[in-house]
Amino acid sequence: MHPARFAGVALILLGVLPQPLLSQNDDEGSRATLAGLAGVQVVVESLPLAATRYGLDRATLRTDIELRLRMAGLRVVESDSASSSFLYVAVNLQDSDVGIAAYSLSVAFYQFVRLYRLPQSALPVMAITWSVHGVGTARIQSVPGIRDYARDYVDRFINAYLAVNPRR
Repeated sequence: MHPARFAGVALILLGVLPQPLLSQNDDEGSRATLAGLAGVQVVVESLPLAATRYGLDRATLRTDIELRLRMAGLRVVESDSASSSFLYVAVNLQDSDVGIAAYSLSVAFYQFVRLYRLPQSALPVMAITWSVHGVGTARIQSVPGIRDYARDYVDRFINAYLAVNPRR
């Protein structure tokens, strides 16, 4: 089978998946790194042209995320604040000539950490301490629905945060 035709068939077959395939770094250890978190800065990566062409908007995605965080009681901080940690959201999308788009979605929390094996090190490093990632497909007209998955992933972050920072 010609490689381009195989890719189209694979996209069609993947198009029947109702939700993205998910991988995650959301366990007791990664949740513990969120304890005492005072605020969250939100960084939404620029979206590919294909995503914006089909109705997925970066500003709307950022507003969705910040609203969810605030509703859960997390303080959203601006990029010019003293906070050095941030919730990073990235959507990548590749459209095809068969009306289906393949996409990946990542929500990851970055913060400065010190290496366990070098505890006296004066230089902390930026690291992902919590994350969820997924890949999936969507019909072109359903691309804006990727926002729902982004909100679901942010809800997972909120649940991880609340697991170690219970409301009072």
